[in-house]
Amino acid sequence: EGCEVPILESLGPRIDKTDLIYVEYHNEDDRRTIDTMLTDRFVLFAARADRLHVGTMVYLARHWLVRVPALDALRIDRPDL
Repeated sequence: EGCEVPILESLGPRIDKTDLIYVEYHNEDDRRTIDTMLTDRFVLFAARADRLHVGTMVYLARHWLVRVPALDALRIDRPDL
């Protein structure tokens, strides 16, 4: 609980072999940090806020949008929204 950012940082280059990340956040700073850390390699595919500044997010590796184009319409961070 609350160690999500250090855990993601500890993955280093291994994160490049990851297709999907399901992560909790426990405050707004962590949510923003996690999003910034992952946005180059992943798209925010789903999210749920359980209460103010607490929730879960699912990130999908960008290469899946190329492999399965139909997934692009399902993601929640589409640029056209």
